[in-house]
Amino acid sequence: MGSTKIKLIYQGVAIAAGDDDSPPWMYDIDTDGDLLSFEYIDNSDGQADDLQISLIDSKGLWRGDWLPEKGAKLQASLFPAFGDGELLCGDMWIDEVEAGGPPSVVTMKATSLPIEKEIRGTKRTRAWESVTFEQICEKAATAAGMDLYYNGDAVEIERADQQEESDLTLIRRLGEDFGFVVKVHDSKLVVYDQEILEDAEPVTVVDVGAGDGLVTHWNVRSKTRDVYRAARVMYRNPIRKLVAEALKAHPSKELKEPEFVALKKRGKHRRLTNAQKKAREQAREERHQKAFNRKHDAYLDSLIRQSREEERREKKEVEVDDVEFLYSPTGSPVVGSVLEIEKRVKDEFEAKRVAERKLRNANRDEVTLSLDLAGDISMRAGLNIVIVGAGKLSGKFHIDQARHSVRGAGYVTSVGAHRVLKYR
Repeated sequence: MGSTKIKLIYQGVAIAAGDDDSPPWMYDIDTDGDLLSFEYIDNSDGQADDLQISLIDSKGLWRGDWLPEKGAKLQASLFPAFGDGELLCGDMWIDEVEAGGPPSVVTMKATSLPIEKEIRGTKRTRAWESVTFEQICEKAATAAGMDLYYNGDAVEIERADQQEESDLTLIRRLGEDFGFVVKVHDSKLVVYDQEILEDAEPVTVVDVGAGDGLVTHWNVRSKTRDVYRAARVMYRNPIRKLVAEALKAHPSKELKEPEFVALKKRGKHRRLTNAQKKAREQAREERHQKAFNRKHDAYLDSLIRQSREEERREKKEVEVDDVEFLYSPTGSPVVGSVLEIEKRVKDEFEAKRVAERKLRNANRDEVTLSLDLAGDISMRAGLNIVIVGAGKLSGKFHIDQARHSVRGAGYVTSVGAHRVLKYR
């Protein structure tokens, strides 16, 4: 019979066991007394992955020469006793070290968020205009020296304001609006469409009523509190938008300066002296100037009236009520209130997208699952499983969190999941 093993790599170096001068890098939970506990928490969205390792430190080495440095990179792998395969935890960074006793124990805690990366801690203030969500993610990943994994449709953004917030906070906020899951895993910025993940095929089927001992505890909860039957969002009046675009494309023509035509005085022709001609010409110019002044004043008055009229029209257009979009899909709860989305979007297409994603996110925990079973490395956050044996509460579930724990009793996996919504 095999045994569960834990492999640790510190700062990129796997150090072989054998003497007291260097820490061991492979632990066997059946034979190594130093390993007290190992726990890896794999989160799907909004939270960093966490790793915690506790070691018996009877010789004082772990709190002495072997004391891990905060900010150091730690990689861990888990090899289950039964079956093949390896659970890779990815790159983690030590952010906390504890020592206590008796007995003397050293605990190191690590997170998947790089300690010194800009994406985590550097706050920025700037405006994003005429970009896609993927472009924002790409720029943030590049600035942090990370690779981007993006899986989803292109989402166009007219404007997004980043006010004293980190790039990761901004991306998570926008991702929530557009239905994207955002996390940092294995030194990569991972952004993917929640609906695409939930549409994927399940990795396994778990029969909670089989009684075979693999499932040690299960619970499915269905609730009506904080569950909505529909979502309402406002979008801009399309008529007003067309008017605004027309005015922008074809602005009012500038009135030309009035043209004046000199009126010839009727009467008998008579010869004039040069002095008379000069006086008449001067009088004509004075009359023309006076007429021009009157016409020009009228022209300015017309411009003022036109400007005021446009201001009143624009103000009236702004005050026109926006169009209401009510999203009530097939498969949504029969009872419940309407989710009011405090956000105005640009058109009906975006209104439908935002309403759909917001309603899905709000109702995601309508039916939830908690499951404890014998260690299973196939249980990863972001994957789907099928639960049978729970009657009408059975179905396809999406894993939000997978907790892999190794202690004295062995290897156990705990799963938190929600049932996939069937909105159409």
